[in-house]
Amino acid sequence: MTTPLQTQLGILFGFLGAILLFILGFSIVWQIRSKREAVREQERKKRICDMGFGHKGYGENDAVEV
Repeated sequence: MTTPLQTQLGILFGFLGAILLFILGFSIVWQIRSKREAVREQERKKRICDMGFGHKGYGENDAVEV
């Protein structure tokens, strides 16, 4: 026969275990999605630079005359 204290401790540690599993799963999914997003961002930046935009400006042939 279980006492009320054992029942409460079982619920407490069961809940804590479930929360830890949820946090672990969430962090794994978060890291996977973050890596995918980083790859997409690199590809996007490369496409933008290939089009002539980026940190170098609009391109050598697009000089603005003053």
